[in-house]
Amino acid sequence: MEQKHPSKTLRNRTQLKCNVCNRLFYPISGSLKQKCCSRKCGFQYRSAQPNKKKGKHYPHLLKIRQTRTCPTCKKEFKAKDTKQRIQKYCSKECWKNRHPPLTTNCICGKAIKTYERTKKYCSNACRNQEYKKRTGTQSNLWKGGITPIKKIMRTKAEYHEWRWNVFRRDNFTCRECHQSGRLLNAHHIQEVCTHPELIYDINNGISLCVECHQKKHQKLKLNTKKAVKEEA
Repeated sequence: MEQKHPSKTLRNRTQLKCNVCNRLFYPISGSLKQKCCSRKCGFQYRSAQPNKKKGKHYPHLLKIRQTRTCPTCKKEFKAKDTKQRIQKYCSKECWKNRHPPLTTNCICGKAIKTYERTKKYCSNACRNQEYKKRTGTQSNLWKGGITPIKKIMRTKAEYHEWRWNVFRRDNFTCRECHQSGRLLNAHHIQEVCTHPELIYDINNGISLCVECHQKKHQKLKLNTKKAVKEEA
């Protein structure tokens, strides 16, 4: 492979003299406006200039800073507004503390610091203790006890627990037709209207499918939505 002469490979560039170290150098990309040979000399040259910044300055185009009062620390400062935002706080610390936490007292006497405006209790125990005072006759929705006792007894947690215990004991199988995988109801052997004390007794309940349970109560129309299917 033929080797070219060094004078042919080099571009015809002009040598310049550095303003700091007086060293001859070739400017980058042939620019004749370069004044220094390296970054180090360029930093020394710019720091020695009176304005210490590159480019031209136009003081008449600078925005006038308005004097405002910081809403956090109540100090006056000169704000600088732009198109993107309007300066309201004097520093970042004041901006962070623009919404301080509120201090409230719980019913137990403990002081609470919170950012939630509606928080009144320090724990769930204090909240439940206060809510218990609003049940029964002390509730603002109390209407004189018009709810039937039968509905109250069947909506308690003890009734739902008794119901599931009967299904698990019978292995989710109807006691009359002995079929599994069908919709089930919990049936009281002794009726609740005559024996209300046996409503939560597991020995007083059996599992029946909807059809077999309907035969026990022919005058009633049972609700199939509340029936339970065998667990997978």
